Amino acid sequence: LSARATYSYKDAYLIEGNVGYTGSENFEPGKQFGLFPAIALGWIPTQYEFMQNHAGWLNFLKIRASYGEVGNQSGIDRYDGTQFYKFESQSGAYIGPNKGTIIDTNGKIASLGREWERIKNYNLGLDFSLFNSRLTGTAEVYMKRNDNMLINVSYPGVLGDNAGMSNNGKFRSHGWEVMVNWSDKIGKDFTYHIGGTYSFNTNKLTDIGAVSVLKSGFVDKQQGYPLNSIFGLRYAGKAQTEEERQKYLYRFLTGNTIGLTEQNFRLGDNMYADVNNDGKLDQNDYVYLGTDDPKLSYSINIELEWKGFDLSAIFQ
Repeated sequence: LSARATYSYKDAYLIEGNVGYTGSENFEPGKQFGLFPAIALGWIPTQYEFMQNHAGWLNFLKIRASYGEVGNQSGIDRYDGTQFYKFESQSGAYIGPNKGTIIDTNGKIASLGREWERIKNYNLGLDFSLFNSRLTGTAEVYMKRNDNMLINVSYPGVLGDNAGMSNNGKFRSHGWEVMVNWSDKIGKDFTYHIGGTYSFNTNKLTDIGAVSVLKSGFVDKQQGYPLNSIFGLRYAGKAQTEEERQKYLYRFLTGNTIGLTEQNFRLGDNMYADVNNDGKLDQNDYVYLGTDDPKLSYSINIELEWKGFDLSAIFQ
């Protein structure tokens, strides 16, 4: 169920409101429905006569701001809120002449408290058109916040089962984007368009509802770091001489947990830094090396038209 209302005053002040009411049987009764509102405001100063008379080079200018909430239920199973058991007859220990029946769970602890993820989106933007609309563009900054992200919570191993999804995660992302396009004509038949886009985005998983231990390699969710992060040892140069190799082995061979041995460490091999200065190379020396998701992205597009023929290209 959704509803929308818009209002415009003198084509200069704009407001739009949206609301959605969504339900899902994946949640327990009383938490199956969520209300998700959104509002957008806009101001177009070029609608005023004084702007049209004194800023002829500025054809259009719009300043806008918006806030909206979106619900998410991805990643959860339909029956996570129900505790299932499996019966395996004649599969247990002998009780008299026959084997007993084993009653076991389905390997997952029921999750009763979960609800809709509520993703909050903030946006501030600017749309413009200049020089008889030959130069057009958009610039905007945005932020996304999720304070009840659905994640798998880590419970003590003594419980024996895996945890279902729970609203214990917190996630932040923000960025900006600029798009510019120039369109013009040469003579009567030749038209060209040149445009570009440049954007920046970063994110951080601020809480996963449990203590998070660093491990080497690709990690999709690590508390305090961006999604899809990569961790490992910090490079500290190469062993270029036998003396340098022996010094490295003397310092880090004993007690290391990175697979360092006297046989597999040869001249020319990489050396790694003891980040916490405890005299050992282990998981406590892992550092953040980057993310699999690019922070910066850009593209350039070109379009040429001449007497019914056109050619376009995109570089990104």
